Amino acid sequence: MAGSATSPRKPRRPALLVALLVPALGHFGLVIAGVAGSSAAKKWDILDWSINGVVLTYLLLAVALWVKGSSAAAKIALLAYTGIVVLALCELTLAMMAPAWPPYRVPWPPKLQRVSTAADTMPGIEGEIRFTTNALGLRGPDFGKQEQWDARILCVGGSTTECLYVTDEKSWPWLLQNQLAEKTGKRVFVGNAGRSGHIAAHHAYLLNNYEFAGRFEYVVVLCGLNDLGMLMKGDTDKRMARIHETTLVHPSGYDLKPIYYHQAQLGMRADQILRRLVPDKGTAEQDEQGRWYTDVRKKRAEALSKNKIAVPHPGLADGLNRYESALLDIIAVCRKRGQKLTMCTQPAMWRDGLTDEQQAMLWAATDDGAYTPRALQQMLDAYNDRLKEVCARENVAVVDLDAIVAKDETAFYDDCHFNTPGCAQVAAALADHLAPRMK
Repeated sequence: MAGSATSPRKPRRPALLVALLVPALGHFGLVIAGVAGSSAAKKWDILDWSINGVVLTYLLLAVALWVKGSSAAAKIALLAYTGIVVLALCELTLAMMAPAWPPYRVPWPPKLQRVSTAADTMPGIEGEIRFTTNALGLRGPDFGKQEQWDARILCVGGSTTECLYVTDEKSWPWLLQNQLAEKTGKRVFVGNAGRSGHIAAHHAYLLNNYEFAGRFEYVVVLCGLNDLGMLMKGDTDKRMARIHETTLVHPSGYDLKPIYYHQAQLGMRADQILRRLVPDKGTAEQDEQGRWYTDVRKKRAEALSKNKIAVPHPGLADGLNRYESALLDIIAVCRKRGQKLTMCTQPAMWRDGLTDEQQAMLWAATDDGAYTPRALQQMLDAYNDRLKEVCARENVAVVDLDAIVAKDETAFYDDCHFNTPGCAQVAAALADHLAPRMK
């Protein structure tokens, strides 16, 4: 009786295996190189998981088919290379005819529009909060053509310049524009590049690398608070290492990772689609209404009960020296361009004699405890004094906002952020300083 014959397995061809492996291993090699080049790249999002999942599935399937000697392995290889060619042609076409975004980076995503209603956690802030940005990636009105303005001012700083919870027209840079136009009779544009959490080193990087920074004749810098905050939190090395990544953002509204597909036109569009389909469920530190203040004020109260710190940070001297170095970088950038620089001291509500209600408005705390208002004032005074010393030595104009702005709820809704009346105080002081210099 003749046994049933089985067809012999086709020989496994090494050249075919190489052809199958090259696309996947080349992809993963580029991914590893991108991840190694940036700490931000290690935080994967939906696009990363989707693309790498598809490539890994292809790799496992292709190798399994090759091991079995299946003729389908050759078809998989042909399909992979055909897909690569098609994607390359699509990428080239988009890059030449319809690029998704310009190649430069900006302080804010252009044409951003946010509308929210203020929570009851911020004295002096109420009603609708509008936050809009223009085509230059700045908070402020449309810039249009440069020639339509007689004077252009760029405001740089952290959250006290950003004015997140003050509606557009009542934020101090916007008020400054209107007041200078009235005082000088000129067409004045003021752009707001302030970003929450930015330290003086961020400001120097922004002025040096922002595509449109050179269009501004005047620069106003308000800084010091976040440098002090960095000292208290003890995350100096971490922040400094990421200055180049965290200062400017991609115009798409998210930071491009150095992984190759995030830089591609197809990748940018795929990311936008995926983000709409699968929204990011992570919570931001600050919500648009300001409700988060309830929680952080409670955390300060708990931190004070755990450890009330009544003396300045032991690393204050080193922090001041680092701050001075960044200030000198800011001055050097503006001086090189011939821009007229004005630097401002940072006001805050911190002082002796705060009422219980005012104390309850504060939220500054660290992992180890919380500083008393007096200790906070002493440290901020040191940063403000260092700024004034550097500017005096370098012949740079200073507006001492710390000596002008009221240290209570008529100017602040928390430790240091200006409410609507506070923004008016800042704008008035800067307008009085700048107007005579613009005639």
